[in-house]
Amino acid sequence: MLGKLIKNGFKSNLSATYTIYITMLVLSVVLGALIMFDFTSVGTNGAVAALVSKLVVSVALCITAIISVILTLVAVFGDFARSMYGQQGHLTMALPVRGSALLLAKWLSGAVCVIISYLVFYLSLVFCSFSVLTDLSGYINAGDAASYNVYAIAWQFITYAIQASGKIIPDESIIFTVVNLYAFEGGVRVCIFVLLVFFAVTLAHVYPFDKLKKLGPIVYFFGSFAIVEGFSRLMSKLINVYLLIDTRYAFTFTIYESEANLAWSKGLGAFPITTIYCTVIMSIAVFLVTALLIDRKVNVD
Repeated sequence: MLGKLIKNGFKSNLSATYTIYITMLVLSVVLGALIMFDFTSVGTNGAVAALVSKLVVSVALCITAIISVILTLVAVFGDFARSMYGQQGHLTMALPVRGSALLLAKWLSGAVCVIISYLVFYLSLVFCSFSVLTDLSGYINAGDAASYNVYAIAWQFITYAIQASGKIIPDESIIFTVVNLYAFEGGVRVCIFVLLVFFAVTLAHVYPFDKLKKLGPIVYFFGSFAIVEGFSRLMSKLINVYLLIDTRYAFTFTIYESEANLAWSKGLGAFPITTIYCTVIMSIAVFLVTALLIDRKVNVD
């Protein structure tokens, strides 16, 4: 039953956004073709026309990427409110499953869809930035060297950012490990964001919290978000655990910020993990409370 609920959740969320993803795919193909074609072979006018064309397509791609994120958020949260507490609420609550299963299915399908939309958004920004850099940086001409030059441009920006922060540039493996850790943290934050919205919508359908009407979910979301962030920041100040990384992927832990700074000064990596495990703990608590409200306290419209 849980698998069917998750599958239906994906279908419902993606049905409102698949057309915008197709549009983005078409724009990406057009932009890729503009990047790969050597417009300098037709003279200066060709190079100028190529830059203008890339700018126009890049702006269009960025706009559609923003729209895709907005549509995904509207689809995920609208489907949750409608299917749980709206016109479909009585049918959903009549299913032979507990509230925790309903919530888990909605949470998994919704969080994955939101993460995909954010990932597509950031990839679109990177792709659009790269399309302009191919003309302004002088790295790209065309042909088989394009993939190597993409890496070269990305690596140059990363090294510039590290140098600007006053740190020693560590090994590539350490940098990309830290990048992956920050990406994982971003995914965790998206998951707790979706769950907090579900909690706020659920609490707004519980007496006496339903007296705020449509304003209720907004108030409860920001209130719960402030509590989660406040708890994470408090724990980070009390005891902040750092994950130290070396070139052999040997992970060690420390609670001293001085050791984390020393690791960066020696060309190693350090990543604070307190926020992640605090967020995970709070997400479990919010999930259990929301599931309990669904089973015992919620009022369906």
